[in-house]
Amino acid sequence: MSNERDSAPDDALEAEERSRLQERQKTERSDSLTLRDLPLARIAHELRAPLNRISGFLDLLLAGEEAAGAVIPASSELSLQSRDYLQRARVSSEQLYLLLENLLCWLRAMSGQLRLSSDVIAVEELVESAVEELEYTARLRQLRIETRFARELLVPYQRIRSDSQRARQILRNVLANACTYTPIGGRITIEAAVASLPSGLPGLALSIGDNGVGIQPEVLPHIFEPFYRAEPPTGSDQLLESSGSGLGLGLSVAHLLVERLGGTIAVQSAPGVGTTVSLTLPTLT
Repeated sequence: MSNERDSAPDDALEAEERSRLQERQKTERSDSLTLRDLPLARIAHELRAPLNRISGFLDLLLAGEEAAGAVIPASSELSLQSRDYLQRARVSSEQLYLLLENLLCWLRAMSGQLRLSSDVIAVEELVESAVEELEYTARLRQLRIETRFARELLVPYQRIRSDSQRARQILRNVLANACTYTPIGGRITIEAAVASLPSGLPGLALSIGDNGVGIQPEVLPHIFEPFYRAEPPTGSDQLLESSGSGLGLGLSVAHLLVERLGGTIAVQSAPGVGTTVSLTLPTLT
C-alpha cells in the first residue's frame, strides 16, 4: 500500500517532465523554420492582391482627374493639388510593388524555390512594359525616357527566348534605380543591340544610362550586395523621396537574375555625370 502511494508522485513528476519536453521540442521545431518552409506563393498572393487593388483605384481616380481637367481646365489650384497627391500615392504604390517583388524573388532564391521559365519575348514589348510600369514615377519627376533599337535587331533579334517575368524584373529594377537617382527633368536612355556573351553565344545587349548624380568610386564594388545601402549622394535634395530609403535589393536581385539566366551585368558611373548599366541576356534563338 505504501509503495503505491510513493509511486503516485513519481508518475505525476514523469508526466509533467514529458509534457515539458514535448513543449520544448515543439518550440524548437517552430524556431527552426527556414526560408524553405515558407509558403511563398501564398504570401505573394496575399500581399499582391490588396496592393493591386490600391493601384487600380488610384489609376481610376487619376483618369477621372485628367478627364475633369480636360473638360474644365480652370478647375483651380485644388484640382492640381489633388492630382499631385494622387500621382505621389500612385508612385508610392509602384515603389511598394517593386520592393515586394524583389523581396519575394530574393526569398525564393535563398530558399531554393526560384524557378525560371522559357518564353518567347518581343524585345520592344519587353522594354515598353518596363517603362510603362514606372510611368507615374517618370511623370512625377518629369524624366524623359528614350529608347533606341539598333538596326540589326529588326530582323533576327526581334524576339528572344528567356524568362519574360524575370527579364522584365531585371530591366524594371535597373530603370527604377535610374529614376530614383536622376534629378527632376533628367534623361534616361535605354539602348538595345546585338551582343556576344563570353561563352560565344549570341545575346541581347541592353544599356540603361542616365544623367543623374552618379555613384562614388568606393561604393561601386558593393552595389550588387543584398541589402547594401550607401549614403545619399551629393545633390540628393533633388532626387526622388525614396532615394535614401528602401531595402537595397534592386540591383542585387537584377544581378542574381541576370546570372541565373546566363547573362552578364556591369556598371559604369561617374559622380555628377551619371550611371550606365550594361547587361546582356542570351537570345537562345
